[in-house]
Amino acid sequence: MTKARIKHYKKRLINKMNALIEEINRDKEEFKREYKKTHIKPDGYVLRENLTVFDEELEAVEHFKRWIENLDEGQYNEIDEFKNTVLKELKRMYDELTRLRAGIRMLMETVKSTFV
Repeated sequence: MTKARIKHYKKRLINKMNALIEEINRDKEEFKREYKKTHIKPDGYVLRENLTVFDEELEAVEHFKRWIENLDEGQYNEIDEFKNTVLKELKRMYDELTRLRAGIRMLMETVKSTFV
């Protein structure tokens, strides 16, 4: 039963990462559209800087998603052990990478995901 719950939780995390990737891409496209309405220079520094931030966020989420996909959930006997491993990786990413929005969002989504 525990192994099935861990596998289910892993699948939920991957689905959340897919949703977050879609959300960041939507935000990025909306920013590009709206930028043209509020800025004179069509390819200015603000545009390029913000697009880079979106790309960095995407890279962070995709990195975490790949990490989760490659994680062997079969090696865990307890849900808390798996959960702690996931949270430890998120904390490592948060501490070592300068991708604050993605890190915070991933933590929030992880906390929201329960082992029900």
